Amino acid sequence: MIPRIAAVLLLTLAGCRDPRLLQCEPSPEVCNGLDDDCDGVIDNLFPRDCSPPCGGLGTEFCTRGGWVCVAAQGVSTEVCNGLDDDCNGQIDDLDVVPCYDRDQSELKSGGCRFGLTRCVLGSSACVGQVGPTPEVCNGLDDDCNGLVDDGIGAKPLDLVFVVDNSDSMAPYMPTVAEAAQHVAAAHSGDTNIRWALLGAPAKYERGAAPPVSVIVNLGLPGAFSSQMALQDGLHGSGNEPTLDAICQLTDADNPLGLSWGSSNRAVLMFTDAPPQSFATPPYTLTDVALRGASFHVFALRGLPTAAPAYDPWTLWTTVATIHELDAPVLTLQSEIESLVMHAVCGGK
Repeated sequence: MIPRIAAVLLLTLAGCRDPRLLQCEPSPEVCNGLDDDCDGVIDNLFPRDCSPPCGGLGTEFCTRGGWVCVAAQGVSTEVCNGLDDDCNGQIDDLDVVPCYDRDQSELKSGGCRFGLTRCVLGSSACVGQVGPTPEVCNGLDDDCNGLVDDGIGAKPLDLVFVVDNSDSMAPYMPTVAEAAQHVAAAHSGDTNIRWALLGAPAKYERGAAPPVSVIVNLGLPGAFSSQMALQDGLHGSGNEPTLDAICQLTDADNPLGLSWGSSNRAVLMFTDAPPQSFATPPYTLTDVALRGASFHVFALRGLPTAAPAYDPWTLWTTVATIHELDAPVLTLQSEIESLVMHAVCGGK
């Protein structure tokens, strides 16, 4: 009986040592998160000497399947000096924070902007900041002092908007009105500009030959803005005396009775129709050219079904600087603002 027990015990011990039964093939232990030598302990390796990224001596430990070198000397806080102070293998890896190395009151207006603190070649620098620039006539606060176009000799301006409020303008007039109101609001405190609004035709004027109407005589932007908001392109005549408006604006005897206060004048017209006159005798494009009138017309480009004689874009281009009428509100606003500031600065 005893020999049989001894034989079973020997077989059992032999089985425990059989790698096939343990499903483990012993091999030299390496740092990989495995029990390579089948001794039941993972990564049982002795620490060894190493050179940490920041220099000097250190001790390397196998941790989570990888060797980690720990510096022998104390790790210091990272500073901008071209060194790896915290021994993480990266030089000057500092936190990026907003910065502005000038008077921060300049950030309250204009185009001045924060930058970001970065370490460049061992020296701290504020990268990307935008500081003040010399003031130019552009409708912006370039020098970030809270004033727009100050100290540059801007000229007084009489600004006239002429709107075609005929029924066909319904898709465009609300956008034009909104853009114009935004521009007027931006200049609410600017006494250098006076605003006028003319209708060609005006709202509700449905006569066979509607006159050019002065809706707002040259005055403050608030009155202009409130009346511009009422122009919707829904309730006007289908007859548009646009050519009459331009010619009467330039007539020496001032038939429209505008209270001109400056020789610096800008005229902006918004229409989807070609030049038309209902005066007796009628005005022509030649009349505009002979008067030397300089003005801007926002019109529709290329109507494919229209006869050349009715193409507003082509016809107005002969006597005016032309712009897209059916542009988005922000585009219209930007173009109107640019034209206004160009005129304030003495341009045509």
